[in-house]
Amino acid sequence: MSWLPNSQYWRLSQILRNRHIQLCSLILVSNFFGRAIF
Repeated sequence: MSWLPNSQYWRLSQILRNRHIQLCSLILVSNFFGRAIF
């Protein structure tokens, strides 16, 4: 049963990493479009 918290932590870290990547890509895209528009 010791693998259960580890798997939950791994899943949470994967979700946070995906959200972090989405946020960074969103900032990059908004910066690119802001530079292209203005």
